[in-house]
Amino acid sequence: MGFVGSGDVSEVSGGVIWITGMSAAGKTTLGAAVRSRLRRDGVCCVCLDGDMVREAMGGDLGYAEADRMVQIRRIQTLSRHLSAQGLVVIVAALYSHPDLLRWNRTAFPRYVEVYLQASLEALKRRDPKGVYGRPADVVGVHIPWRPPVDADVRFDTDTLQAPEGMADRVVQAMTAKWSGARPPSSHVAGAGRND
Repeated sequence: MGFVGSGDVSEVSGGVIWITGMSAAGKTTLGAAVRSRLRRDGVCCVCLDGDMVREAMGGDLGYAEADRMVQIRRIQTLSRHLSAQGLVVIVAALYSHPDLLRWNRTAFPRYVEVYLQASLEALKRRDPKGVYGRPADVVGVHIPWRPPVDADVRFDTDTLQAPEGMADRVVQAMTAKWSGARPPSSHVAGAGRND
């Protein structure tokens, strides 16, 4: 099943919603709100949170930039396989190198990119995990943060917003953008790459 042009969210089958932003921007919270909204509407979906994927893969990666590249490639591979099976994959991932985001746009026929923008000062004040107190390998401090330039949805999260309202905007963007898009398959661009 896919879009038939009615704009009905329940007709969605397969695609990727990629939420990015620096640590403490609210990626996990928004991902959970989008998942709740889609499930309420009868959409089969799954969340891939960066911390969860690290744990599921055995915690074998550190936080240096090279390890972060590997982490994102793993998430991309999982997203490709899950979306090809008809799931909407909601990714909450920190690292946003332009090459990786460009690959997403090529590889995922149904793709929405969401950027949670916030100042470093606001993020340091929020910081529930104590990330910004680490001595090394912090994105935005020791590792350059490269903000997405082509995000489909952008939120300024310096001021906290209700995640449910944000999720509504993401789902609206998804519905508008994916109407008429070809369904995902396991034979998309880059499917044979060595991840």
